[in-house]
Amino acid sequence: MIDTFHIVILAIGSYLYGSIPFGYIIAYLLHKIDIRQKGSGNIGATNIARVLGLKWGALSLLLDASKAMIPFLIASWLFPGMSQLYRDVLLFIVSLSIIGHDFSCFLGFTGGKGMSTLLGLLIVYDINIALLMAVVWIVVLLIWGYVSLASIVAVVSIILWFYLFETGIWVVLFSVFFSLLTIWQHRENVKRLLSGTEKVMFKKNLLGN
Repeated sequence: MIDTFHIVILAIGSYLYGSIPFGYIIAYLLHKIDIRQKGSGNIGATNIARVLGLKWGALSLLLDASKAMIPFLIASWLFPGMSQLYRDVLLFIVSLSIIGHDFSCFLGFTGGKGMSTLLGLLIVYDINIALLMAVVWIVVLLIWGYVSLASIVAVVSIILWFYLFETGIWVVLFSVFFSLLTIWQHRENVKRLLSGTEKVMFKKNLLGN
């Protein structure tokens, strides 16, 4: 059984690990640049890919996904055979890694938009929902070409997937909360989408690599 001490440690650990700005670190180590001053100004995988190249964007995505995957897997290993209730408790606790990514204590409580970390959490919580979200993301991207639009639609779609494939109101509320948070984190993208100035994917990277 997970006691209060374990919950507190897991919550703090999830937030702190989620707060590590991997994209910022990668950009600084490679080129001594502040990624927040390049491209869209975001520290996430999409901007890393645009500015530094796809391989570094992929590395950033994997590291950001690990922010949720590792805490969840560690807790599942420490407490095997847990009931659905405790599994749902873990979902909420580990989701603090997404909050950490979006509002990093190492970057003055600013950060990314949480998509990679959310995907990592869904992969270890319910791989089917993760795959469905990924399919929606790919389809929207292929049709319209905007990463931001694909991200928003894909995250909003998890409300439906949680409603159809999971049980309990709390996990549905989880999906609603993070859908709203994703829209908020993409608010500048939404403005550019509405004005027709949003960038499409695979623009030539800004460092000429």
